[in-house]
Amino acid sequence: DGVRTHTADAVMNCAWQGRAALDELAGIEPERLIYRLKHQVIVRAGSTADSPTDSPTDIQPLTLVQGPYGDVVPWQGGEIYLSWYPVGRSFIGSAPEASQDPDPAVAEATLENLQEMIPALDRYEVADHAPAYIVAPDPADVGDDISSSDSPLHDRSRMGVVSNDGWYSLRSHKLTTAPLVSERCAAALTGKEALPVEGAA
Repeated sequence: DGVRTHTADAVMNCAWQGRAALDELAGIEPERLIYRLKHQVIVRAGSTADSPTDSPTDIQPLTLVQGPYGDVVPWQGGEIYLSWYPVGRSFIGSAPEASQDPDPAVAEATLENLQEMIPALDRYEVADHAPAYIVAPDPADVGDDISSSDSPLHDRSRMGVVSNDGWYSLRSHKLTTAPLVSERCAAALTGKEALPVEGAA
């Protein structure tokens, strides 16, 4: 509702899909990123699709990782998380779309595709679904040829902090590495050495 200003000794940019745009405003060269909008689908068994159940599922966890990928992740309470990349990735581009609306057609197609491979999913129905961005430092998609050493799509060792005149951009590219990058940023701000990471490149 108007322009506001705030003075600080340091600013840490921890944004996700909006990080590159903010960095550019702060005078930091933007990364070459790819934005993929991937949909998660939550299913429940049969007529209980609109209410939680305490019964465990008989579906086993499964991750399909060769080329286009998918996940089947049973949760406690009987719900199952599904994703299936060929139909569940609804957008790919060098900048995020303005809209991230849930799409019931994508959710149903995800379930139907996985039901063909896993017949035990036939008794499950879509209970919830939502899209979220995957941000990676490369213009390649997972189905492209990324065997070249020049492709950093799955290289998490290049994560870190980029700074310019008090502006710090935290580049984790993955939720599970965000705490490590945050620690490295804290070390850069305080002058203390970051803890070593066993086995890290």
